Amino acid sequence: MAKRKEVFEKIYETTQKNMRAALEKKLNLRENLGDTVHILAFQNRFLPILALSPGSESVLYESGRDNGRRFVSEFIEGEDLQSVLINFADFMKRTKIGDIEIVDASDSKATVRWREGITCAGVPDVGLTLCHFEAGTMAGTTEEKLGKRVIVHETDCCGSGSHYCEFKIEVME
Repeated sequence: MAKRKEVFEKIYETTQKNMRAALEKKLNLRENLGDTVHILAFQNRFLPILALSPGSESVLYESGRDNGRRFVSEFIEGEDLQSVLINFADFMKRTKIGDIEIVDASDSKATVRWREGITCAGVPDVGLTLCHFEAGTMAGTTEEKLGKRVIVHETDCCGSGSHYCEFKIEVME
């Protein structure tokens, strides 16, 4: 288990370095194909996890939380919920992961709408919320920046027939 943890620490470290360079347009990891990948390639790798693995929602949420704490938070500024969400939304748009609108935000609660998200853009109405990784990523990023536990719950999703995904965010005291 320790070896596995070391491997993923190295991956996170390298990915952070590469993301900084990519954001500054100083990096192209794939010489011939370029670094842009069609959204369907992502969805075809990611969505079957939900279909094939009962309980995968919590695994995806917790992996997103880890991603937020250890990776995304390194690119986000802010000391209060609203400023963290503004910077999170900007990062998601710059990296083409999604277009986030902050519907409302106070010191301890917020509602955001995520449009054109990579997990569920274009999926049919299957009656389910699908963006557990995104919810976890928002939770982990916000937790890391605020130093408090944060719960994010997806209340609406393209996968449940909506035109956007909506998330409720609560900062625990």
